[in-house]
Amino acid sequence: MTDNYWTRLNGSRLNRRRFITRTGFLTAGVAAAGTVGCGSGDDTASTRGSTTAAGTTPGQATTTPAIKRGGTLIMARSSNLAFTDQQRSSGGNDPVFNRLYSETLLHREGGKIVAYMAQAYEQPDLSTITLKLRPDLKFGDGTPLNAAAVAYSIQRAKDEKLAARDRAAALLVEKVEQPDEFTAVLKLSRPNGLFLDAFTTANLMVSPTAVEKLGADGFNRTPVGAGPYTVNQIVQDGDTVFTKNPNWPIKDANGGALPYLDKIINKIIPQPEARTAALISGEIDEVTVELSAAKQVQSMSNLKLIESPSAGYQMVEFITNKPPTDNEALRKAINYALNRQELNQQLAFGLGKPALECLSGDSWVADPSLLSYSYDAAKAREFLSQAGYPDGLEIKLATYAREQAEAIQAQLAKVKIKAVVDNLELAVYQDKFRAKAEYPMGTAGSATESGELYQYFLQRYGSAGRFSPGRPSNPGWDAEIAKLETMATQAERKGQYQKMLRMSYDQAYRAFTISTPVFFGVTSRVRGVVPLEGNGTNADLRLAWLA
Repeated sequence: MTDNYWTRLNGSRLNRRRFITRTGFLTAGVAAAGTVGCGSGDDTASTRGSTTAAGTTPGQATTTPAIKRGGTLIMARSSNLAFTDQQRSSGGNDPVFNRLYSETLLHREGGKIVAYMAQAYEQPDLSTITLKLRPDLKFGDGTPLNAAAVAYSIQRAKDEKLAARDRAAALLVEKVEQPDEFTAVLKLSRPNGLFLDAFTTANLMVSPTAVEKLGADGFNRTPVGAGPYTVNQIVQDGDTVFTKNPNWPIKDANGGALPYLDKIINKIIPQPEARTAALISGEIDEVTVELSAAKQVQSMSNLKLIESPSAGYQMVEFITNKPPTDNEALRKAINYALNRQELNQQLAFGLGKPALECLSGDSWVADPSLLSYSYDAAKAREFLSQAGYPDGLEIKLATYAREQAEAIQAQLAKVKIKAVVDNLELAVYQDKFRAKAEYPMGTAGSATESGELYQYFLQRYGSAGRFSPGRPSNPGWDAEIAKLETMATQAERKGQYQKMLRMSYDQAYRAFTISTPVFFGVTSRVRGVVPLEGNGTNADLRLAWLA
């Protein structure tokens, strides 16, 4: 069962209380993820997580070792942030960093939605959310995170030119009332029992003072949010440094001060082999481990491997409102031309499996009746001919993951589709492919979904969705999404989700390829690193500490 307006109203999730006053304390240990070889890791994509009783948090066990404070954790990634402005965050490595200096008002804990930066919240009806804010919570520049800041942040995110990641969620809010300085009342544009599913993960809060002082470009260079760390320096091709926020008021599960570390440094190491070597040598403390290196890291006595099973999926996305990929037959030809088993061996070393749309293996929406495309060269040629290309065609393919694109390129060539690959920086890819539709298709990846799919469809199929390539007007999809908002039972929503997944399949809206695990490697002195809840393809370093 998921946590939404109706379950809270009925009390089935939260002891029959409509007003949620629970504070969102975070985990003090590493119970939310396992170390390979010592037990399985939790897959935290979507709403996965440890179930906790009211008033407790995961990891609050008597066996938790004494936490040491201080020190510097050094991590490494292949690239830096695409956008440091938390509202413009575009995926990739951004979530790892954004959550250090810019937190969310609400938080998912074991699948439940709890107050986090907000002190409490209430949803008295389908069109109203009341947020009680913390008087002691400040942005990194010392200004208060108050009702005026909430109203400003949501209004800013609605700006189409800004292209905020969570614009679709912000647009659901008609206005923000401010009955007092630390109470924000969100009045929705229409009744919506699933609004919090989208709002909980929305990284929206920005310092109005900093934005007005710095402007959009300046704020993207030196962002100001509210989080356990503040941004000390960002160097796109060098070290990015986050320092402890000494005034962070949110405590851990045992009432202790957060964060534990004094500093987190990210180093840019583009080559995967070099990142693995740096972890083995102890030059760095944490890294996302390439699937090809997982067994090597697991075998090292001085390292630990943390697994997020079936955390991510890969796909080819299409511009559906411009030729040539507005042609459904062409999209079907591409789907049939892709051999998912071969892609799994080539890209995931056999550790993945063919993707069933966006779904994780434990999704409650999954059903045997849901279809996925399988390799069929004859059907690929048949649909290619139906599309008007009996002799094949040349088509551009945007990517920010060269190996993935080249594997797709090789398979399409077998049916006379010549894909011309253009490898782009992530920010450029977002602009030229997803925003401006300068490429007809692009490779992509995301976290699998195990809970409600409302936000997934809102972001990827809705007209205002940041991750709907080309930003097409999709009134048909908008209408189907809106139906979900007043469906009170999980059975109703499951049927609607399955209908929408079948629509996606019938339209060949995307070409889903494989789902894969994600591994994080840490040195033996590192504690508290887990997959990020809601996005298991990224590591959560907020509770990290050094033994």
